Amino acid sequence: MKSVKIYFPGWPLVMYRELATHAQQLSGVQAEIQLRSNQPFDYVLDQVDHLALELADHINHSLLAAIILHYVKNFPELETYFDLDNQKHQSLKNMAVELLADHLARVVNSV
Repeated sequence: MKSVKIYFPGWPLVMYRELATHAQQLSGVQAEIQLRSNQPFDYVLDQVDHLALELADHINHSLLAAIILHYVKNFPELETYFDLDNQKHQSLKNMAVELLADHLARVVNSV
């Protein structure tokens, strides 16, 4: 399985949970919310670092991309980005479903 990290700075925890639950409904997708560990607790600060997705070889890349971008569009005022392969912090804000699906497919199919 290959790993993808998705960052939604400022997102409420409930939205991370909703996206994780939605993504895990796809065969071959596991999701885990990674909490920040290097800062003291503060109610005002975002306590989640990122959403880690573990992707099997056989996932439906287009459907997963559509699910992720559905949530991105719900919070257009927040910057969202992902880390795939050697590409760090690629913005999701104006990304098309096809382009994200292509990125996901390259990660899953990389050696």
